[in-house]
Amino acid sequence: MPHALIVDDSAATLSALVELVSAEGFTTSAALTVDRAKVELSRQSPDIVLADLNLPDGTGMNLLDAVERDAQHDERKKHQRLPHRSRRVGPRHHTP
Repeated sequence: MPHALIVDDSAATLSALVELVSAEGFTTSAALTVDRAKVELSRQSPDIVLADLNLPDGTGMNLLDAVERDAQHDERKKHQRLPHRSRRVGPRHHTP
């Protein structure tokens, strides 16, 4: 079964995402902070990471950088795909 790590500093959003992703057949780990997400990463390598951009102790991009570095330096993970980075599209952000 694929595994997802979900990181968001809003407990309500985190809970909703865990429910949604679980319903799609994933096992999940959840974290409210980058530091907690790194603990979860050390326990199990996810197949996908969903991370909020703005977190109390860093950014989702910081977390994806850590995942990428870990994959590059761990021989067992060299086969993994590197993170795909997406950004939110909204009134303040526009992706051409």
